Amino acid sequence: MNESNNLPLLQPNYPLIYYYKKNDKNYECFKFNNLKYNNKNLISNTGEIIKLDSKNFCKEVTNSRLVKILKNKIFYTPDIDKDLQIHPTFLTTEPLQSTEKIYLDISKNKKEIYLDANKLYFLYASEKNQINDINLFSNSAGDTTVIFFGELPKINNITYSELNSLNKINTKLQKYNITGCVNFYYVKASINTIKIENSSCEDGINVISSQIQFNQVEINGSVSDGIDMDFSNVDIKKISSSDSDGDCIDLSFGNYNFENVISKDCSDKGISVGENSKVFLKNVEILRNNIGIAIKDSSFVKIKAINVNSENNTCLSLYNKKPEFSDGKLFYEKISKKCLENSQFSEKSIIKKTEINEKN
Repeated sequence: MNESNNLPLLQPNYPLIYYYKKNDKNYECFKFNNLKYNNKNLISNTGEIIKLDSKNFCKEVTNSRLVKILKNKIFYTPDIDKDLQIHPTFLTTEPLQSTEKIYLDISKNKKEIYLDANKLYFLYASEKNQINDINLFSNSAGDTTVIFFGELPKINNITYSELNSLNKINTKLQKYNITGCVNFYYVKASINTIKIENSSCEDGINVISSQIQFNQVEINGSVSDGIDMDFSNVDIKKISSSDSDGDCIDLSFGNYNFENVISKDCSDKGISVGENSKVFLKNVEILRNNIGIAIKDSSFVKIKAINVNSENNTCLSLYNKKPEFSDGKLFYEKISKKCLENSQFSEKSIIKKTEINEKN
């Protein structure tokens, strides 16, 4: 099988794990040149074991499996070299195209920004004066992205929309390990409103290592996750995330305080909390999700009230997924009997009803 014209460029001394797409099918491949790895095992950080019994083998994976691999930041460790972490590589079936990096100063009246194919837009502010509006229009769905970085002045309104939405994940940006259509990296900011419509990236919004206060967040129609936040401290007064083909809201490794949350019509979780996160939710509405709220991997969530719980396959789920963490922990004040009876709690998870008066 001719996986990629770029494969000969990758010949490491350790096992190579890579993914590629051909004829609208996704493939997961394992390759090694060093014979010391023959018949040895690769163990992922999620506990999966792959035996290297052939020098080069591939298997077809579903799109949802590929998304989970990305979202869980999976890496592999050989059983004979436990200090080595092997992170997957994404290959294209065509020669790699160069991507232009464009830096824009949003202090200079950048009210409307049109995003073109094969371009990464880095947005920063040279002045501290308030910015009223930033309207982002993608001309190439999922093949271009915006990255806000640094300390920003107060921003009144950010919008993102796609002029020709693909309604499927465009994987071209994955080689840069950029997952969002709108990204905030190492940002300190206060943003009044942000609205995302029909994003063709792995995340509608991706927040990493940032401190942000949002007044209102609205995300509709993401092809994977609505909003994904990692290693951040984020306060939101009102967030509404709906119609995502993954999670409405995905939180990891951080502190997150939300006053009003609406998560609805998402194929996976309304709110996913993992990897040692601390989360406070004051008023929650969860509707027509596979799982309303999932709490896992040493995460601690405090909920004042779940005011609406409607047609979720499972209301709450507490468990342990990754071996380096423990089970989820939930303190709550008001959750209906109906929700609790339609929930799944692992044996070591902690659930406690108590008065909730403060944020994390």
